[in-house]
Amino acid sequence: MVAERHGSRVEIGSGSGVTGGRMAAHGCSVAGVAGAERSPADTVTLVVTSLSASQSQTEGVRMAAALLLMIPSVLVYLGLQRLFERGMLSGSLKGRPHGWYGPGRAAGPAATTHGGDIMTKRRTAAVMAVLGMATVLGACGNGGSSPKPGVSGLVKLATGVHTGTRTCPVPYDLAKAAGKAGAPGTARPVTGDDAVTADTEKAAEPGSLLRKNGGAVLTCDYLLGSETVRIVTVGTRKTGTAIPMVLPEVQRDAGMASGQVTSYFQRVHSADPGAATVTPSGNVAIVGLRSGSGDLAVVVSLGDDGHTSLSTSQVRTLAATLAGQADWPDAK
Repeated sequence: MVAERHGSRVEIGSGSGVTGGRMAAHGCSVAGVAGAERSPADTVTLVVTSLSASQSQTEGVRMAAALLLMIPSVLVYLGLQRLFERGMLSGSLKGRPHGWYGPGRAAGPAATTHGGDIMTKRRTAAVMAVLGMATVLGACGNGGSSPKPGVSGLVKLATGVHTGTRTCPVPYDLAKAAGKAGAPGTARPVTGDDAVTADTEKAAEPGSLLRKNGGAVLTCDYLLGSETVRIVTVGTRKTGTAIPMVLPEVQRDAGMASGQVTSYFQRVHSADPGAATVTPSGNVAIVGLRSGSGDLAVVVSLGDDGHTSLSTSQVRTLAATLAGQADWPDAK
């Protein structure tokens, strides 16, 4: 499977890449990265807008960009504050004695000094307001919110997976997600030596996508009633490469034709982080994640042969809830 983006056009070709029901990272090829290309001539406003739409940038980066966008306006106001105030007051003080210092007062040295003191205090207040806003935004982007999972942390979790691992290292609670989605059946993990599998950048074959992009792919199998639920967590160090890496497995599980894969990829790429995009078959969903570093996504596949007893709405809610549970400390 090859996913290539040319401007707003996405081309996806065929390829091999699934072995033993798992995605073999070395078996598929991505010729291009689905990411927005930025022109050197873009204005600051366009850059900030593109950052807001990015799935890989953290809250701190977005907040800092928004603050930088505000600074020119604040500086212009501080530099021209006297003219702003003169313009606002010129029409409101008609009929008063000469000057705007008050009835019967001349614009003498004392009045001028008094006015200068007021201007200085107002400028100081404005500067303090900007600094306070910068502090608040920094807290929101760093200490004010819990750290987001990153690719390095996922690689560390995947490295600890070995043959016979029975517990998924990512704390997915399928029973809770199924309850929120209104999905019937008892949720339980699959028992067996291959219930939890992982591929990492170091173990991947030379020249493979996983070795090229870096990161890890972690697969955990569950049962919901009689249906199999497969949760694939993929993280890559290069922005825009996580979702294209899992497209071959998504196409196989959903039974999609090449034309359907192209349109589905475009829908996934335009979706907001945390929003589940369900395949036309209704049994597979991809959720892009906000990450502390790199590019992260979760794929949820249900049933067999492209069929599930759950509705599209239930699959969407189930996948989004599971993706919201994807949490782990990012390794340094």
